[in-house]
Amino acid sequence: MAFGYQTPESQGIHTSDVYALLQFMKNHIFHPDALIIARNGAIVTEAYWKPFGPGQKHIIQSASKSFTALAMGFLIDEGRVHLDDKMVDFFPERLPSYYDKRLNKITIRDLLMMAASIARTPAIFTGVTSSWITDYFSLPLVNEPGTTFRYDTGGSMMLSAIISRVTGKSAHTLLKERVFHPMGIFDTSWATIPEKANPDDPEYISAGGWGLSMTAHDLAKIAQLLLDKGNYKGRQLIPAWWIEEATKKHIDNAKNAGRGWPDGYGYQIWRAGQDSFAFCGSYGQFMIANPKKNMFVITFSSNPLADSPMMGRAIFSRVIDKASDTPLPPNPADNQILQRYIQELTLPMPQGDAMQPCAEDAYFERQYVFSGENYRNLRAVSFERVSQDTIRIDMDIFHQKVSVYAGYNHWCENPIVLPRDIEYNLLPQNENRTQAYAYAWENPHTLKVTHSVVNSLSDDFYTFAFGEQGVTVNIRQNAYYDDTHEETFANLQA
Repeated sequence: MAFGYQTPESQGIHTSDVYALLQFMKNHIFHPDALIIARNGAIVTEAYWKPFGPGQKHIIQSASKSFTALAMGFLIDEGRVHLDDKMVDFFPERLPSYYDKRLNKITIRDLLMMAASIARTPAIFTGVTSSWITDYFSLPLVNEPGTTFRYDTGGSMMLSAIISRVTGKSAHTLLKERVFHPMGIFDTSWATIPEKANPDDPEYISAGGWGLSMTAHDLAKIAQLLLDKGNYKGRQLIPAWWIEEATKKHIDNAKNAGRGWPDGYGYQIWRAGQDSFAFCGSYGQFMIANPKKNMFVITFSSNPLADSPMMGRAIFSRVIDKASDTPLPPNPADNQILQRYIQELTLPMPQGDAMQPCAEDAYFERQYVFSGENYRNLRAVSFERVSQDTIRIDMDIFHQKVSVYAGYNHWCENPIVLPRDIEYNLLPQNENRTQAYAYAWENPHTLKVTHSVVNSLSDDFYTFAFGEQGVTVNIRQNAYYDDTHEETFANLQA
């Protein structure tokens, strides 16, 4: 799918409203990554905050759930499974000896509309060493299945497991074959759980509730496909009836929507306001579509403050609700200002000087060794000047030696894997995540370094305070849900 590009006014959207949304994201979200606004099949705004850029994948967190529902739709449409099929019937051999017998009542429909009522809500399965399916079956229920909305990531994993059980393929492979590849979407990845649905399956089960990564532009293709009722260039890739069914309200969630919209829930898809539906992931991953206005808005972000409803309200109040049904007068002056503004978008970088020659003579090209535990497992570090605006940092971190480059007033991208990126099974194993670094000298003894995992959710802010005794390191980290961490430690010897 090749999108055309049009001015906002040609599609009934004021450029000033787009600018207002960009300003909101810059000032209130802190770590926005991408924004796409499209209407009537044309993109009117595509913006990226450096170091993130077009063509780079981004983990979409719980928006992955909506893709699991799309994959399940194929099986239901073909009669291979039914909405009222019982969950446990697909995996009877993995039932534990003792479990809440109400589990036997949970249907595919209950899983789709978050009504299984399993007690553990987030269910990332941290620390589970046996079968994840058996672990899920071992949890108690809070309510009768099918009666109450209760957000349940484990239920999404079970939907993915059922897809693999029935097809012998992962949900990811099924979507690649039937949707992604026919649309020219080839750069996707999906984290898996350490379990197969069938012993002879060639691949593990897609995580289902999290872990899908794709580019903003490719997510835009999916959004447009849904607005086009599943039809792509005359080919019905997704059953139209399933899109209508999955995106409509099936259960009330007004009392316990959490950080989601309290406007009802479909099949792994949120209702958003009266006329819209949404794919939603933590840290600000949104695809909000409004069929009546034939428009959608996509955001990528890496900050928990971007979770709905704050970000959602901003998107509606500044763009969707204000979109006119007819084109607006052209506004070339504002269009040019907006494009210049978009080209200069970047995440905040350390402020200060590019060079401190005396300090670098004293402190660079020496190795600083650390003893004891620290959160990032930083064992040693050294620095070297590469050019007037670039330094190299050599680290023994996470029990591996890496060399990264950091830029002054620009980001240096380093395509390496750090073990922290694959903790909690949030990301696919052994996949490069672009690590971007920027630096500045705050004063002759203090070096600031910002580390951003470009296509994930992690930022580290390093302060290296040099002195006669060596260096003291402060690391402030914001990553993975509410796991914000800060610590300070000093080197043992230089």
